[in-house]
Amino acid sequence: MTEQTPLISIIIPVYNGEKYLSRCIDSVLQQSIGYEHLEIALFNDGSSDGSNRIISEYVKKFPSVVFGYLHENIGVAKTRNEAISLVHGKYVMFIDQDDFIDKDYCQTYFSEIDKTGLDMVMGGYKRPNSAGKIIKKVCFENTRPARFLLTAPWARIINTEALRESGALFFDNSVGEDAVFCVKILASTDKIKCIQNTGYNWYYNEKSVSNTTQKRLTKSTSDSIIFLFRELYEIDRAGKFENPLYEWFIVRAAIFYFLWSGRNSTYREFMDSFKSIFPEVERCYPKFLKNRNFLLKPKGEKWFPYLALLGFLVFYKLRLLKVFARFYCIGKVS
Repeated sequence: MTEQTPLISIIIPVYNGEKYLSRCIDSVLQQSIGYEHLEIALFNDGSSDGSNRIISEYVKKFPSVVFGYLHENIGVAKTRNEAISLVHGKYVMFIDQDDFIDKDYCQTYFSEIDKTGLDMVMGGYKRPNSAGKIIKKVCFENTRPARFLLTAPWARIINTEALRESGALFFDNSVGEDAVFCVKILASTDKIKCIQNTGYNWYYNEKSVSNTTQKRLTKSTSDSIIFLFRELYEIDRAGKFENPLYEWFIVRAAIFYFLWSGRNSTYREFMDSFKSIFPEVERCYPKFLKNRNFLLKPKGEKWFPYLALLGFLVFYKLRLLKVFARFYCIGKVS
């Protein structure tokens, strides 16, 4: 490791990422803050492609900055949890192997968190496609509801000491492993700020599983959503949040996971999952429809997701979800 404590540890989990990994690492090495102030920690989660060769090349070229860790495949959640315990930087940032960052990304976040003494600074992101076109740009207002609107670990910088003291770890689940991690940090501190920065490039890979019709509601998906919902609810029961705001977040998360996977599902898959998932929602939050955050758009929420959520809830309240599913679902029986 570096003789001097690095300012920022950049954690990059790697699994069969040879196609875009060099672009990701190069974007970190080209940071205006100077790569000598960084610790680039590459955690190879049992890749079977050329990822480890790429990692070894960077470690050899930048031995005081780039560090490679190789272990058997344990999944991204456990890989990130291991990384949190091993890195040495004053602050921690996460990057996914397919993504990359603007040149001033690290400097912008570091300057904000270091001068303010905050525990976490959050920002927005861009979505470039394979042609380099930005198809989406998202910024968040500095409001309390906005803190819940991005539950990915990237596009943020976290004080390492505060992170470890919070006990926040990634949730080992096929759905929402990031959400639990981010929410536990939110529950541990109020020293948080959202900034208007879109220096994180969340690459839109048209061929990836998450951007194709392979995601649909199954019994396994529904079980994972319920598992996630119960874990998030336990955080609420601990009394760490203003209840109406967190109730809005947790029900919103359940509905959007449901809608995202439900779009490419069949009508029957959609309805079976609804009958499985929503009894849990109703049991935990029997009066959620009266929550003011569902009636009036929370400050910081975007109009499109707000209207999508409102539309779903209207069909739900009128007991017309069967009608909604007939039009919404485009999946075909396999």
